[in-house]
Amino acid sequence: MSNDPLVSFVIETVNESTEPDIDLGRVLGGIGRQTWPRERIEIVIVIDERNSAMLDRIQRDFPAVRTLVVRDSNYFSMKREGTYATTGDIIALLDSDCDPCPTWVERAVARIQGGADAVAGKTRYPSGARYGATFSFFNFGYIQRQRDGQATGFLPNNAAFRASVLREHNFDPRIRRGGAGHLLGNQLKSLGFRVEYEPGMLAIHNMYGVGEELQMRVKAGFDAINLARIDADSVIDETRVLKQQTVLGLFRVFVRRLLFDVRTVFTNRADLDIAWWQIPWFLAVAPLIRMVEFFSALITLLWPNYFKNKYGW
Repeated sequence: MSNDPLVSFVIETVNESTEPDIDLGRVLGGIGRQTWPRERIEIVIVIDERNSAMLDRIQRDFPAVRTLVVRDSNYFSMKREGTYATTGDIIALLDSDCDPCPTWVERAVARIQGGADAVAGKTRYPSGARYGATFSFFNFGYIQRQRDGQATGFLPNNAAFRASVLREHNFDPRIRRGGAGHLLGNQLKSLGFRVEYEPGMLAIHNMYGVGEELQMRVKAGFDAINLARIDADSVIDETRVLKQQTVLGLFRVFVRRLLFDVRTVFTNRADLDIAWWQIPWFLAVAPLIRMVEFFSALITLLWPNYFKNKYGW
């Protein structure tokens, strides 16, 4: 067993401070059920220094985990600082509202030992949750396997990395809540690292209300513009279009995403658990969702600080 790689989990707790209904025991329980040897798993929980009550609770209820107290407590800074505090050969990222399947670590390790530098897991909302399949499609369904065998990207709530890769190439500190995973995934691939999709790394994400889920699509529009401004090397395809054509570029991005949805409904139906009779629903909803993103991006383009002032993005 000592020859097995040490897998270090980094769990941020920004969700715990903003969503009090989330139980940190959910993700820790999922890690505790892993088929991987427990002595080859390290857990680092990152906590805001202002949240002393959470620190006390974790040390009392989960004494086996390590805690890291940080001053800058946004979503990606917590993940980034947690990364540098790990000692493992593989770094695993899970959000505090995700429940990994029992073979999650085994699948991640197998991919990395097989040559992957980063592995994107499969994230879904609970089966049977109202509109769960719909928002799983738009929030998580774009993570897919491409023809070259690599993933389209990864979600920071469900991914694993060769530790040396993530420690050297980490999340952009200018991004506080969304988009840094998309940017990093493209940066890694542009540098020649291999990013693979492993559907066996299934994590069930807590389901929120329709309003909160739609706000995530508003954020997707904001991210498109924000990332284009940060992506100096244009590693993201949309960056080139938005920089060269601005408003016209937004229409092109909107159409490309809509065409992606249509293609995904048919080509990735099995991975998304979409039945044939559900296809018309997704084809009807896709234009509405993409219009939300379009207008959000347009607002961000015209008034750059609007969502930053409103939501702290």
